[in-house]
Amino acid sequence: MYDSEGMQAPESKFYALSLTGWCLLVFLLTFAAFRSINLARADLDSRRNTFASLNHAVTLDPQNAVYHELLAEHTEERGNNPEPEFATAAALSPRDPRFLIRLALRQEVEGRFPEAEQTLLHALEIDKRLDTPWALMNYYFRRGNAQEFWRSASQSLERSYGDRSAIFRLCWAMSDDQQLILKVIPRRHDILLSYLQFLLATGRQDIAAPIATAAAREAIPPDLPTLLDYADKALISDPNSALSVWNDLCRRKLLPFLTLDPQRGAVVTNGDFAITPTQRGFDWRTAPAEGVSIIPAGLAHGISITMTGKEPEDFILMSQMIPLSPGLEYQLAAEYRVADSGTAPGITWEISPPESGNSEIMARSNDNNEVAGGVEWKTASLRFAAGARHSARLSLHYHRALGTVRWEGTFVIRKVVIRNAAIGLIQ
Repeated sequence: MYDSEGMQAPESKFYALSLTGWCLLVFLLTFAAFRSINLARADLDSRRNTFASLNHAVTLDPQNAVYHELLAEHTEERGNNPEPEFATAAALSPRDPRFLIRLALRQEVEGRFPEAEQTLLHALEIDKRLDTPWALMNYYFRRGNAQEFWRSASQSLERSYGDRSAIFRLCWAMSDDQQLILKVIPRRHDILLSYLQFLLATGRQDIAAPIATAAAREAIPPDLPTLLDYADKALISDPNSALSVWNDLCRRKLLPFLTLDPQRGAVVTNGDFAITPTQRGFDWRTAPAEGVSIIPAGLAHGISITMTGKEPEDFILMSQMIPLSPGLEYQLAAEYRVADSGTAPGITWEISPPESGNSEIMARSNDNNEVAGGVEWKTASLRFAAGARHSARLSLHYHRALGTVRWEGTFVIRKVVIRNAAIGLIQ
């Protein structure tokens, strides 16, 4: 509308602007709806995950890096060059290293090794996670580049968490030089414990001593099973390192025992049986046997052993490994009492070499082969020399004597002590 001077009325201008705005709004809404439909169709095509459907998805949503990556994989499966799609994916998502890693792998397949390395190094600059150093580690392994491999291995371990066995396995595939591998392992407690777990799981406990002793010095409760596993495996092959780990676990109150000291003669763990035998490390081990019951003695410290007459004729009631100091002599004293003032024929304390199945007996208590009974506590004793040994096996042995029936009854052991014979009782 116009006024008397021919000018457009304000209402007409407002109406024209409103019409333009409405048209723009309708256009935007239509575009958004169309765009949403296309994105939904692209998503559906990507889920079908075929070469044709991904080609269509890329057409509908060309800015989606994942679609280009999936299309590249299908292109590669068809024997064609997937690099343009991998490159597009990397360009669309420059902060995501996985596209660069995949691009580098293709470059490596094509023999363009300098390009592949530079692509991975670029990914390393933007990636603070494990993926890229792990990819570089594998790349240098395949190329036989030891110097860069070990550098990447150290970076992988620094950034790692959880299960690290794949990293350690690749290190051992690169070299079986334990000292070389140790140099690249960061001295971080969680990594050391992971490496110890790997060594135990792969049967390499014979070289695990430095890792186990280092990990034990900073042990926390979740570490206990792994460190006890090492101590169990090293009891015979490396008793000194087993003792070091065991004592550190005791010092850190992860085990409820006093530390052991072979030089002073403090070599028996849980000698008063205040703790139910754990069957681990240097603690007591009992083996189930028909007709035998081994339980805590009740209110008083000690352990009660009941035999029904149906037990085996020859077996070990209980035993424990004891650390020794070579050249020293030791004295054992075991306090016991047999119920009903009877006797317990065939039960003896023995010291033998630590190797399982070794029939040698270094020393045996009670030459008359009989534990005497009575209401009073009595003491069984034996003396033995360590010789050149760093450990031995202390056992309570039952053997049915010729001309006797299998023993039936109960006896209680109150305390077992071993001392350095030159010093005297210390426990």
